[in-house]
Amino acid sequence: MVKYTLVGVNGNAFAIMSYVCDALKTERENMELAIDEYETIKADYLKDAMAGDYNHLLCVSFDLIQRINRDIGCEFSDDDEIVLTSKSNP
Repeated sequence: MVKYTLVGVNGNAFAIMSYVCDALKTERENMELAIDEYETIKADYLKDAMAGDYNHLLCVSFDLIQRINRDIGCEFSDDDEIVLTSKSNP
């Protein structure tokens, strides 16, 4: 079971970035990050997240959330997998 997920987070771009940064800040010690490492990861994330369109923001945010979950020891299961399907394909 994962601790952090973007599912259910307000879809506003700034709300997503805030959620991801808050998760990173909360888990900094569990991820064994020094303050300077934390600041670098946060700055790189924000720069990358704002460098593209909304889909890019979601991808970058999802990647960091996965890293946080993995680094704090969360196990991924099939229930945690998000599958996007087209409505035209049953």
